[in-house]
Amino acid sequence: MVEWPLPEVQRYEFVAHRIVVNRDIRLGMDQTLKLLAVDSDGCALDAMEVKHRTCFTPAIIEVWQLEQYAEAVTELALAINLYSRERGINRFTALSMLFQLLPTRVAPAAVANLPTMRALHAWVESAHKLSESSLEAAIESASGAAKMELQQVLGWTRRVNQLVGHLASPPAFEHVRETLAQACAKGLRVCVVSSATKAAIEHEWLHADIACFVDRFFGQEDGTKTDVLLRLIGEMGNPGAVLMVGDALGDFTAARDSGCQFFPIIPGHESSSWEALRLGWLDVLPAAPQASFVSAAVERFFAALPAVQ
Repeated sequence: MVEWPLPEVQRYEFVAHRIVVNRDIRLGMDQTLKLLAVDSDGCALDAMEVKHRTCFTPAIIEVWQLEQYAEAVTELALAINLYSRERGINRFTALSMLFQLLPTRVAPAAVANLPTMRALHAWVESAHKLSESSLEAAIESASGAAKMELQQVLGWTRRVNQLVGHLASPPAFEHVRETLAQACAKGLRVCVVSSATKAAIEHEWLHADIACFVDRFFGQEDGTKTDVLLRLIGEMGNPGAVLMVGDALGDFTAARDSGCQFFPIIPGHESSSWEALRLGWLDVLPAAPQASFVSAAVERFFAALPAVQ
């Protein structure tokens, strides 16, 4: 979990130093924006709510037979994945977090009945890529109870994928299509950078009729979002050329850690956020956006993401 709140100096460092007086300007490097790195679920596509309510959370209850704790599991899972600073984190990280916090949400006498999930926690802490293929490799090298536990996790993620596959394809939020179209018209490349599976992302963007704007799709198979952003920065030549557009603290953190720029899609205000990106940033290209415009958007983003209660 990312430490919160971010120290004021760190917030200023990101909002002002990275965006307004980026270090590369002092080095005389070209700061022209060249690429949008866009998150998918909850950012470009209206998909997070239905997936977590009807796929991710019910699969947890089903696989670990937690029906008698269904209310507590559901409340906690939705708080982690939708309504907190942890919104948008990798599914395995969120699962690990849920099992760590669940004992605080049930009666003391029930704690002994809950799975400890020690092997899951250890894998999440040590694995570089949190993906199905990485989990399969961990299962191959595990034994005994740890192997059985990780096999349950594999069964859960496959069950989630199965349930998601039965959903109607999610629509794009209002103003996404025209914003991506304008980015392409301005000569920008668009890449999708998500923690979902690549196959699911490509399928959903195709059905939302916005895949035509995308140069490349990156999913959980390609590593962390920071890994992908660093790769894109390397291709573009400098951090200022890449703008991460996301709806979760993990997107902000990946942008900060890689050194690229960031613009938030604020949960609950997705459509107006996309319109603001188009009018306040893309419309003024090749000039930079106003510092006050970007910093105000980031401040609203911070305020929209409370701690897990």
